[in-house]
Amino acid sequence: MMPSVLATEEWIAKAKAKHGDKYDYSEVEYVNGTTKVKIRCPEHGIFLQTPHTHARPSGGGKCPDCVKASGRSTVRRTTGEWIALATEKHGDRYDYSEVEYVNALKEVRIGCTEHGIFLQTPKSHLLRGG
Repeated sequence: MMPSVLATEEWIAKAKAKHGDKYDYSEVEYVNGTTKVKIRCPEHGIFLQTPHTHARPSGGGKCPDCVKASGRSTVRRTTGEWIALATEKHGDRYDYSEVEYVNALKEVRIGCTEHGIFLQTPKSHLLRGG
């Protein structure tokens, strides 16, 4: 079955709506929702994934190597590394001067410029925000 240019463009629009500009879709040849396509991760290169999995609204659809790396690296991060990630995600919205990072699940003290100090796990702060 030949890929349809219009279907490919429509699917890429859905994928970008979910993932933004994180992935390169220049090698995608969309056939249908269950035929794997080539997606390029800027960090790990090409991976194969079904269009349905990659663009579905709830969870999943990420580069498998990024998922593996994030699971490993949260345990090994230093306070400075975690603060750099949090600042990259949230900009200057939060004050991390009281953070003592132990691991992704041990709550840290984060200062909000609007509401003051609050406790949150590093994992939640990076995934969901403050």
